[in-house]
Amino acid sequence: MVNNRPYLLLLEENRFFLYINNMKKNSAKNYSLKTIILKDCPWSKALYELLKIKKIKSNIIIVDSITKVKYKTDIIDTFPQFYLIDKTEHLIGGYDTTKRLLDIIDENKPNIDIIKSKFKEILPHLNDKLRLKLIILITLQHSRE
Repeated sequence: MVNNRPYLLLLEENRFFLYINNMKKNSAKNYSLKTIILKDCPWSKALYELLKIKKIKSNIIIVDSITKVKYKTDIIDTFPQFYLIDKTEHLIGGYDTTKRLLDIIDENKPNIDIIKSKFKEILPHLNDKLRLKLIILITLQHSRE
C-alpha cells in the first residue's frame, strides 16, 4: 500500500492519467462540444447546470419556442441536444444520455478500458476515434474539479 491506497489502484490511476494526457497533446485540439438548450425547458436547464457543475466547456446555443424548429431533425426533435463537433456534428444525445456518460466516467475512473467499453454500448453510431475524443474532452475538463 502507498498512502493507504492499494498499489494496483495507484498503477491503474497513473495509467489512466498518462493515457489521457498523452492523447490530449494533439487529439482534442480540433474537437469541441455543443449544447442546444430550449429556453424554459427543465431538462435543458438541468443539462446546462450539470455541465456547469462538472466544468465541461460547451458552446451553448439557446433556442426559444419559435427557433427550435430549426434544430429539430429526423434523429432528434427534443431538447436539450448535446454534440461532439469536429468537421461535422455528431449527436451524443439529450440529458439522459449525457448524464449517463458523465456518470460512467465518474464511476469508472481510472479504468479507461471500462469507460471506452461502456461508451461503445451507448454510442454505437460513433466510431472508436470519436468516442475516445469525447472521453478525452470530458475527462480533461472534468478532472479540473
